[in-house]
Amino acid sequence: MAIAGPLVDVVKCNGEPRNHNGLAMYAKDPQGYGAPILLTGDADYAAVPRAQSLNLGGLVASHHGGRMRHPSVPRATTTGLERVVYSYGPGNSYNHAFPQTRQNHHNGGWTMSLDTGSNATPRPSHAAIGWEPLPLGIGCPDCDLQIAQT
Repeated sequence: MAIAGPLVDVVKCNGEPRNHNGLAMYAKDPQGYGAPILLTGDADYAAVPRAQSLNLGGLVASHHGGRMRHPSVPRATTTGLERVVYSYGPGNSYNHAFPQTRQNHHNGGWTMSLDTGSNATPRPSHAAIGWEPLPLGIGCPDCDLQIAQT
């Protein structure tokens, strides 16, 4: 099952119950030039249709960057703007993101990463990825966080 639109494709993951059979989303470049950005939720990449066959411009790591059942990750483009985001809260008891998971992504071409939480930060932060370099110093309209491209 898939729902395709001009800016997003939503696909049904095909893994076993619990974490690997929900929905994933491919965000598309509104200008039509950049590679899609994949948001997997808790599904392994192997359970996300097309994840292993596309070159991606951005990626939110599967299951918060937790332990991977399969070490292969989707391919990154080589534009210099591709980033992987590890989305988790600060002080998480699961110790996301795992070092081996980070290494698997780095080996797959995801050399730039952003984290939304860390034990050094008392609250979650924001991460911005996209198809163009972001201007520095953009603020969040609903909080005092700053968005920075690294």
